[in-house]
Amino acid sequence: MEFALLFLLLPVAALSGWLGAKISVRRNSNPGAKLSSQYLAGLNFLLNEQPDKAVELFVKMIEVDSETVETHLALGSLFRRRGEVDRAIRIHQNLIARPNLTQRHRMQSLYELSLDYTSAGVLDRAESLFLELVSLNSHMGESLRHLIDIYERERDWNKAIEAAQKYQLIARQSMQATVAHYHCELAELALKHNQVDRAQRYIKRAMAIDPRNVRGQILQGQNMIAQGQYKAAIRCFLRVKNRMPAFTAEIVALLGHCYEATQQLQHFKVFLKQCFQEGLGIQVLTALPERFYTVLEDTITYPDIMCHLKERPSMRGLYTILSIRVQRVQGTLHDDIAYLMQVLQPLLNKETPYSCEHCGYSVSTLYWHCPSCRHWGTMKPYSGLKISVAA
Repeated sequence: MEFALLFLLLPVAALSGWLGAKISVRRNSNPGAKLSSQYLAGLNFLLNEQPDKAVELFVKMIEVDSETVETHLALGSLFRRRGEVDRAIRIHQNLIARPNLTQRHRMQSLYELSLDYTSAGVLDRAESLFLELVSLNSHMGESLRHLIDIYERERDWNKAIEAAQKYQLIARQSMQATVAHYHCELAELALKHNQVDRAQRYIKRAMAIDPRNVRGQILQGQNMIAQGQYKAAIRCFLRVKNRMPAFTAEIVALLGHCYEATQQLQHFKVFLKQCFQEGLGIQVLTALPERFYTVLEDTITYPDIMCHLKERPSMRGLYTILSIRVQRVQGTLHDDIAYLMQVLQPLLNKETPYSCEHCGYSVSTLYWHCPSCRHWGTMKPYSGLKISVAA
């Protein structure tokens, strides 16, 4: 506990040294200048873990000039980093209320207050302040990035699109892939409400912005299914497999449904056979619905399936093979396989076949928005054995 306290007070000690040096310089240049007893008293409160008294003293101080304002800003930032956001807010609000504050320091104080509200989770106030900064052409890049983050948290995709487009112009950093995902989010919402025409508009925008967006292709196929256009959906899903084979597992069940609806399971057999020939057998195994197990058995021999599993081990793939076999055997063998499936079941929850290319975060479900680094479209499937064991 004592070590942690000393660690937290290091920034305060550094700040005290900086302030002492500043005052010393001023005293040397002007012998008549007096040491600020109020600042020293405030720092003493901080060093003695009396932050409320320190804040009270600092906000009541009359003198805030071009040198002392930096001290106020540093203190506010220190409180925010320590999680004492209410104290940071008081300091920054006090600064903004000072009539003699320069425009530069006022904008900096406004930005710091925006960060305070963001840390406190008061997103509506943070949004208002960031928007004000953007309108004043101050801290535009940083403010727009924070606005994008706020709109993502609130799932306000239209505002996120607008903020991302502005940020792209100012920062000269491409946001095309991200904006395409925002349109996909809107398309998914429309599909949930059976608004197929609106969903189609959003999907078209997403694909126009980023033609490589695999999510848009999958959504296009789902939208075709919603309209009963199964042949059009099949073409969409086959494009996913041909252009982005790593995502084959995401379309296997949907494609099987379309072939089933059009009474073309023979074509589904051709698709499954091609997948195994092209080294995509594990993706098929891990995603194939149980009702298509018979179709798989009629298409691929058991030794071929085992050969693919040996090349790319997968808990879920092994479980699928056992699920197929247990339905075909009886007696002791049936009981043994059933027991093995029972043993494997907990391991399936630990298998993480998706990982983020940006930060390496692994999950068992595909997220288009990485939960860790919050990048869009960086989560990719991994077809072999990859298990994340909790510490």
